[in-house]
Amino acid sequence: MQSDQRRVTGEPGSPADRTSPATLPGDPATGGTPTADGTPPTGGAPATAGAGAEAEQGRPGETDRARRARKARRVRLYIYVFLALVAVAYLIALGAMNTAAVEVSWVFGTSSVALVWLVLSVAVLGVLLGLFIGLLIGWRTRRRRADDRARAANKAGG
Repeated sequence: MQSDQRRVTGEPGSPADRTSPATLPGDPATGGTPTADGTPPTGGAPATAGAGAEAEQGRPGETDRARRARKARRVRLYIYVFLALVAVAYLIALGAMNTAAVEVSWVFGTSSVALVWLVLSVAVLGVLLGLFIGLLIGWRTRRRRADDRARAANKAGG
C-alpha cells in the first residue's frame, strides 16, 4: 500500500519531518472529489479511509520523526520480551540440568543442598548487593542542593 503523504521541505533550515497530504485529483483517499454516491470515479470503496490506511499513516498530527520513534520503542519492547523469554527458558534449563545435591561447607558445619538452589541464591545475592552498592555510591556522590549546603555550613559553623 502506498503512503498518502509526501515530505514538505519548505525553506532551507526548516524541519524536514513535517508532512502534508498529497492531493490527487479524483482520488477521495487523498482529498480529491468523489462522485455523488461517495465512491471514487472508478468505483470501489467509499471515500472514508479504512483502518489499514490509518495504521499506515500513524496518528493524526504525528510527524515522521515521532512515528519512527514510536515504532522504534515498539521494536525495543519486542526485543526485551524476547530476551526475557530466553532468560526464563535458560533458567528452566539450568534448574533441570543441575538437580544434583552438593555439600556446602560453612565455617561451623556442612549442609547438603541442590546445586541449582545454590547457584540461583548466589546470583540473587550478587544482584542485590550490586544494586545496594550502586545506590549507596549514587547517594554519597550526588550533587548537593543549596539548602543541603546551607545546613552543612550551619552545622560546621555553629
